[in-house]
Amino acid sequence: MFQCDSVPDDDRPTQLTAARIATRESILDACWQCLVVTGPTSLKIADVCRDAEVSRVTFYQYFRDRDDVIRATAEHVSARFYAELGSYMDDAETFAEQCFRATDYVCSEREFENIGYAVEIEHTVLLMTVHSRALLIGCIDMLSPRIEEAKASGELRADVPTPVVAEMFARFLFSLVTTPAANLDTSDPAVVRELIAENLFKGWT
Repeated sequence: MFQCDSVPDDDRPTQLTAARIATRESILDACWQCLVVTGPTSLKIADVCRDAEVSRVTFYQYFRDRDDVIRATAEHVSARFYAELGSYMDDAETFAEQCFRATDYVCSEREFENIGYAVEIEHTVLLMTVHSRALLIGCIDMLSPRIEEAKASGELRADVPTPVVAEMFARFLFSLVTTPAANLDTSDPAVVRELIAENLFKGWT
């Protein structure tokens, strides 16, 4: 009689979960690539399924509808984006220098391949379009522990509220790529650094 090795019961949930996570991420990655090409208004579930190589039945096991997968994709890409941004910031010793590096990162023209696919400036604007709240909350979550460290070290005042500082800088950061400058050359890192130092940090230190 043919006999196969059985999988211990304790291992089955882990294996199934890993497979489901992989399928979900495949759908999200495919959705992002479609969003980059079509934008959110023209996104078709059929295109996402084709690129992810899954059936529509499988798609609906993970997402309710088009809006649901767009929201999840924005959160998925934002998480990867902030993982790399945080790593880039952590090369600096002070919070001020971390903020300077963050603006350099967001305003630069290069592509960021380490997150698994390219994210360019116009893609950041796309994320703001499809789910700005996810992008903003992700930035606040990434900044908050760094602000707490700066307060503990004395670089920032202990009484400044961390959530307010985090949201203020996050909004400033994304205004650099979503709002054209009227009187400043925000493509010049020196100009942006002076803007941060004179208009943000003076109120926090």
